[in-house]
Amino acid sequence: PVQFGLTTVWQEHWDPVEAVGLIHREKCTYTLSATPFLHGLMNAPNANRETLASLKTFACGGAPIPREMIRQADEEYGLFVSALYGSSEALINSVVQPYAPPERRYGTDGQIIPDIEARLIDLETGMPAVAGGEGELFVRTPAQHAGYFRDPDLTAQVLTEDGWYNTGDICTLDDDGYISVIGRNKDMIIRGGANISAREIEELLFLHPKIDNVACVAMPDPVLSERVCAFVVCP
Repeated sequence: PVQFGLTTVWQEHWDPVEAVGLIHREKCTYTLSATPFLHGLMNAPNANRETLASLKTFACGGAPIPREMIRQADEEYGLFVSALYGSSEALINSVVQPYAPPERRYGTDGQIIPDIEARLIDLETGMPAVAGGEGELFVRTPAQHAGYFRDPDLTAQVLTEDGWYNTGDICTLDDDGYISVIGRNKDMIIRGGANISAREIEELLFLHPKIDNVACVAMPDPVLSERVCAFVVCP
C-alpha cells in the first residue's frame, strides 16, 4: 500500500464487528488476511451485502480455506475470495484470479504464478506423479529461501541440489497449472493401510450448518493403526 500510495485502514486489535463498520465507513475495497478473519468477518452480526458492498476482494492465505466458505462469500456478500497458496520459504506460489471460472474459484487453491516451476512427486516411487494424480509438491521460484539459518541438516531435507523446495504438501496439479492442496504429508491419517486426508474430512464437516470450525487429527487405533478424531466448534 505504501509503495503505490494507497489509503490503508488499520485495526489495533481484531474485532469483526468493528471491521465491518470500518469497511462500510471507509469504503475499503481490498483486504489481505487469513481464513479465521474471513470467517469472523462473514459471521459478524452487522455483516450484509450493504455493509460489505465496497469490499470487492479478500485475498486469503495462511490456512486452508473451506470451499463452502468461498462460495458463501460470493453468493451471500458478493465478495471475491482470492485464495493464495505459499509458504515462508517460497512466498506465494499460486493465486485465484477474478477471471477464473467458478469451478476454479471454488475448487482449487489457485494457478501457479508465472516464473514459478512446480512438480508433483509420487510419495511411494519418488518419481514424478502421473497426470491427474496426487503427489508431494515441489516448487522452484526466484524468491525462495536459501536455507535455514545455521541448520544445514534441515535445509538438506527440503532443498534439492538443483534448487527445488519440498513444500511437504500433498496436491493435485492440472494441465492449466491449478493446484488443489489435499493436505500436509505429515497430516495424512493412515487407517488400515489407506491414506486419509484430514483436510477432505474437514471440508465435508464444515458443510454442516451447525459447525463453525473443525480440525481433524489422527488418534491411535488398536486394529487399524489410526482413527480420525474431529474437534468441532459449534456456534
